[in-house]
Amino acid sequence: MTEAHPDIRVIRSVALMEQALLRILKEEGIKGLTVKHLCKIAGINRGTFYLHYRDIFHLIEETAFFSRVAERFRTFRL
Repeated sequence: MTEAHPDIRVIRSVALMEQALLRILKEEGIKGLTVKHLCKIAGINRGTFYLHYRDIFHLIEETAFFSRVAERFRTFRL
């Protein structure tokens, strides 16, 4: 069986979007959060954003989910 290798570009784009999301929320709050602004901060184009997420709320949900999973791993030292 062949193991799929994650595309480094996808990993990088997702990380940039998550970092931009957290930065905007910290510095500007929810009112500063738009796809256009997030893409500018992340240094990606809107097409890349929509390739990965339906809308800004989808990004928030995914980021929150993975944060909770990471916290569980830290809690149980897995």
